[in-house]
Amino acid sequence: MVEVVSVLQMKMIENRANEMGISCEEMMENAGRAAFENILSKLGFSNRKCAVICGRGNNGGDGLVLARYAVKAGADVTVIFADEYPKTEIAEKNLEIIKSENIPVLSYDFNTSSVEKKFDDVDIIIDAVYGTGFHGKLTKENKNLFKLINNAVAAVVSLDVPSGVNGDTGEFDEECVDADFTITFDSIKPCHIMPHSAEKCGQVDVVDIKIPEEARKDLFSRVDILNYDKVKETIPQRSDFGHKGNFGNVLNIAGSASYTGAAVLSSKAAALSGAGYVTLMSISLVCSTVAGHIPEVTYFRTESDSYGSIKFPKTDDVMNLINKSDVISIGCGLGKAENLDIFLKDLLEKQENPVVIDADGINCLAENIDILKEAKCPVVITPHEGEMARLLKCTAEEVHKDRFNKAVSFAKEYGITVVLKGHNTIIASPNGDICINCTGNSGLSKAGSGDVLTGLIAGLIAQGMSASEAAFAGAYIHGTAGDMCSKRLSKHCMQPSDIFVDLGEIFKDIENN
Repeated sequence: MVEVVSVLQMKMIENRANEMGISCEEMMENAGRAAFENILSKLGFSNRKCAVICGRGNNGGDGLVLARYAVKAGADVTVIFADEYPKTEIAEKNLEIIKSENIPVLSYDFNTSSVEKKFDDVDIIIDAVYGTGFHGKLTKENKNLFKLINNAVAAVVSLDVPSGVNGDTGEFDEECVDADFTITFDSIKPCHIMPHSAEKCGQVDVVDIKIPEEARKDLFSRVDILNYDKVKETIPQRSDFGHKGNFGNVLNIAGSASYTGAAVLSSKAAALSGAGYVTLMSISLVCSTVAGHIPEVTYFRTESDSYGSIKFPKTDDVMNLINKSDVISIGCGLGKAENLDIFLKDLLEKQENPVVIDADGINCLAENIDILKEAKCPVVITPHEGEMARLLKCTAEEVHKDRFNKAVSFAKEYGITVVLKGHNTIIASPNGDICINCTGNSGLSKAGSGDVLTGLIAGLIAQGMSASEAAFAGAYIHGTAGDMCSKRLSKHCMQPSDIFVDLGEIFKDIENN
């Protein structure tokens, strides 16, 4: 695992360092000098023509510091501002120093033709436009400038993060800077290790900017990028002498008159993951529907409320059923079931086996969030960004902009495993460790896909995996099956139920290799 900090955590580290007596101006000087020394060791500056492309924030200030040192090392340096001149006081101060030393300064907005000519004859380009500050989309002017950078016959070095790449999510504008080298300050950021964005970063070097170790205390997360070998190691081997009792019992509480398919998909996924028993607790209509799709499932039929959802009994009345189970999954397709809040609270407080909560179970938690702190059992939640926003009482956009930190902080605060679904699903463990899953594609972005994932995770837990292990293995296998399925059927046509075929191929490969 690699120690990583989010963009927000890096700001917290800098603020702590500032409180310890290291000024922002000093950190900028340290960053620019450290970046200069790194480039000097790799590429050299003597007799090199160098373009330092600066933004209006502190990343641009770092570039200005570097430009000064590069000139002293014998480089022919031109500073180019991507749009406006600096907006921060310390960056403005460094610009004044640059001007006082007669280093040429151009603005792309006002000197477009002159800037374009510079890229015809340049050896090194320093990208100091956005750093960790990019999110959203690039402006038309930025896109044009970055095309010049990417098309130039020169070494491209980005400071902290290539401009146009989101430091936390790894998302990038298609016209982002495509760096040969990235020099990141103090700590690795998530985008440096996510496979799709790592390609935009090129070779990543971490440089020391003299921040005290105490400023980082408790802020690092250990991050792993999931791959086949790591997942395969965690899947329990099946003994040829085992029987169904050895492979665990899943109790799946799912479905309603409006969402029978959710119960089908989650129950079937749990069974196909290898669980010895799968019991569905639901209303009669749902149980009968599921039986037509997967006869191996057993059933516990409940009363229905007036809306066709489960009328939840007291947990004491079904404790025998609960105690027989090695894991309980709850939430897929339940709708606004009567007494769900009371049942879920009692379930988490009264028994010790893991509970996987999805969909309507998560919506119920959002209205009763404190029950997580009273849970006696390991808990896995599998929210998409909208559901995570409801849990955090914020907007889905706020979650999307800070997926990494939102998942980690919630998992640590409540002592649970969070599977924050989406492009590059984040699996955060209670201790703050993170796995990032980069498998999967937009063909999985369809109703029912999350139900399959919930069933997979529950089935893996039933076979002896820990809650966190099952969460990251389930996410990886689910995404890999989706990738295989899209090749067979296309992203447009594939449905969540189609990936069951591909799950079989994946588990066959795990067993035989």
